[in-house]
Amino acid sequence: MTTISQKSLRRLARRVIEVLSKHKDNEASIAAFVGSLDQKAKAFAAAYDAVNSDDPGRKQKQLQGRAELEELARLVRMWIPVVQTAIPSLDAATYTGKSGVPDDVLLGAESLVAAVEQHLTTSETEPEWREAFMAELQPAIDAVVGAHASHVRRRAGYAELRAEARETALTLYKELIGFRKTLAAAIGKSHPDYRRLLVPTRPAAGEEAEVEGDSEDSATALMSVSVVQETESKGEGVVPDDADAAAE
Repeated sequence: MTTISQKSLRRLARRVIEVLSKHKDNEASIAAFVGSLDQKAKAFAAAYDAVNSDDPGRKQKQLQGRAELEELARLVRMWIPVVQTAIPSLDAATYTGKSGVPDDVLLGAESLVAAVEQHLTTSETEPEWREAFMAELQPAIDAVVGAHASHVRRRAGYAELRAEARETALTLYKELIGFRKTLAAAIGKSHPDYRRLLVPTRPAAGEEAEVEGDSEDSATALMSVSVVQETESKGEGVVPDDADAAAE
């Protein structure tokens, strides 16, 4: 099995546009790829760049959201002993949960607020600390709720970007195989421009790398291989870069 990473294909996309533009006026068969192959190369390049340009901002917001979650968990732990002075039967374990799980932390904080509010309906006096309690807990709860909703939206958007990169990579690579064959017939495999479009392959154990990778089977097999997340099918395919795989 021979493979190509999206990072390598992104480099080839730029070369495809340059080589096609350079030789399109020399052979009608090469010119036939204009408006198709070059557009596919541009589409993949744009999709790949969108995925990678989005990544730093996404990670920064994740760190911010995690900090807000940890702050809410800290506030809950600090206020529980204070609340227990008014509600001795309050079980601390009910409101702490798992500090790294957004739903658990939110549920604990919201339940603690509800417990205090419920106590006020039956108590003749309001605890002196109630105002300070609400002033700290409610904004922290609101921040975590907002951060979690934003994270869900960003995650969905990022998944869409990666899916587009995967789809456009498959489309580009399939046509690139045919273009290389036409180019080889027109200018020869020893020509520098043909050599620029060879795929840097990653052979499986026990197999030899197919430097040119122009077999008919490779294009068919490629279409059954996930560009970003999976490479389970046999044949030649596009595999994720290490950074993309880690982002999952």
